[in-house]
Amino acid sequence: MTATGSFRPALLLALWVLPACTTWEPQLVPVAVVVEAAEPGRIRVISHGQPLILSHPSIRGDSLVGASPTGDETVALADVTAVWVHRTNPVAALVGIPLTLGIGIMALFAAYPY
Repeated sequence: MTATGSFRPALLLALWVLPACTTWEPQLVPVAVVVEAAEPGRIRVISHGQPLILSHPSIRGDSLVGASPTGDETVALADVTAVWVHRTNPVAALVGIPLTLGIGIMALFAAYPY
């Protein structure tokens, strides 16, 4: 196996493990309370049966406003049926990042035998 080829499995593992450091936590309170109290960086809502991810959400009047990948979005608060907050999972980060680094180091040693 070439040196470049040995990095591919480590890279794929890193891409598989590192997203586990974040999670979407369901919220049981109304979206207005979540946005005003927690000031999350990203939220996921269900409106009219469709999921929508908003960055930097805020409340303006009776609407939820935020940026989505397609541009700025405005959703009536009454239309939001579920809300999740994007959070970092510290346990997964404490386990996943050192594990990924360790596997990467082992791949380096495997790629360059003495």
